[in-house]
Amino acid sequence: MKYSLLGILFVLMGFVLLSNPPAKKWQNIHGIAAGKENEKDENPLARQEYEFRMLRDPKTNSIPKNIRQRELDFAKKLPLAEAVRLQKGMQKIEALSWSSLGPTNRGGRTRAMAIDVSNENDLLAGGVSGGMWISTDDGTTWKKTTQPQQLQSVSCITQDTRAGHTNVFYYGTGEGTGNSADGGGDSPYRGNGIYKSVDGGFTWNVLPSTANTTPQTLRPFDYVWNIAVDPSRTNEDVIYAALLGGVVRSSDGGQTWATVLGDLQSSTYTDVAVTNSGVVYAALSNSNDTASGIWRSATGLPGSFEKITPAAWPTAYNRIVLGLAPSDQSVLYVLAETPGGGKLGHSLWKYTDGAANPWEDRSNQIPELGGSNGNFDSQNSYDLLIKVKPDDENFVVIGGTNLYRSTDGFATAIDTNGWIGGYALSNNNSSYANQHSDEHSLVFMPSNPKIMYSGNDG
Repeated sequence: MKYSLLGILFVLMGFVLLSNPPAKKWQNIHGIAAGKENEKDENPLARQEYEFRMLRDPKTNSIPKNIRQRELDFAKKLPLAEAVRLQKGMQKIEALSWSSLGPTNRGGRTRAMAIDVSNENDLLAGGVSGGMWISTDDGTTWKKTTQPQQLQSVSCITQDTRAGHTNVFYYGTGEGTGNSADGGGDSPYRGNGIYKSVDGGFTWNVLPSTANTTPQTLRPFDYVWNIAVDPSRTNEDVIYAALLGGVVRSSDGGQTWATVLGDLQSSTYTDVAVTNSGVVYAALSNSNDTASGIWRSATGLPGSFEKITPAAWPTAYNRIVLGLAPSDQSVLYVLAETPGGGKLGHSLWKYTDGAANPWEDRSNQIPELGGSNGNFDSQNSYDLLIKVKPDDENFVVIGGTNLYRSTDGFATAIDTNGWIGGYALSNNNSSYANQHSDEHSLVFMPSNPKIMYSGNDG
């Protein structure tokens, strides 16, 4: 033979190396610092790299555009298995009965959680790739409520808590950060609008005004960070949605929308919260858009928002999350990833509406408990939350890789007893040893705020 077997093997190895760039190159493309892939026991960036390699086209080193729809179109052209068997004269396959053997102690990346205020046994949970689920027995058993043909990427959920409207829920779609499908090309698992339920979360339909009929084109409703209902309105159904690039408002339950803040292009991260009196707070990550920062409006109407970002707020900031105090809604807590500013690259502030000096910087109390997993970390805005206990404005929980609790609004530093979730197992805190890391959602039981539910990567 002209070429030896060993020579052919070397040539094939060269092709494999060319089509599989080293991890370091992949990290540089996506702005990931070298050496960070093993920093955590469970690193979403490492997962992104792994899944990206599984999904990419080796020729282009990117995920093919609109690949999911192309798969579905191809599948429709395939002959049914039973038809093929009949053509070949094969015997009909008898139906089989299957029983699940487990595991049963594994969930998923749960970014959306809610408790039905009209029936607290009903828990609703949504996964970024697993759709919406409901439990009618306080989490003992679950039933999937999204249909196979519906989008399964759930990012947030909210209930219309007004009397006579509690049967209405909304959920948003699309995970703006941390999803492995955004690596190296198009995002085939991005969202597509807002879904609405009018039967307590048992069935869902997409709001046509938010659906993307041209999936090859990126739209603001492809990434919905949060949804908030205005509980003060009795004569119209006012809802707000924090989208890619800004905040929009609907006064007819999502049939039509108006932009109230942002250009719906620039800011990657957004958030919105509404008080019982209809005061609206919004936050947009830093960008070239002049709408970046923290905002307040008494009405939520276009042109009514006033920028309230504190003067000492860091220049660089990414994701900002808002936490209203239900027991005193003049109090708002703000947590953000602020690279190079605050403490551990994060900032925590308390805002008191109507006060002469409304802002208090409490960033110095961001937990720094040492060890490989004890310090607060949002993993570049991937996991970030702040919630206030419904009956105590000073009882504040913040989440990143871990959950941390303060009983004075982080006015003073917490000790290890305040480290209540995530990597608490490494802290040998047996009270919270089974709580998973990477925190995304958190809800309190309305009738008993001592009970709290956490949604995370576990």
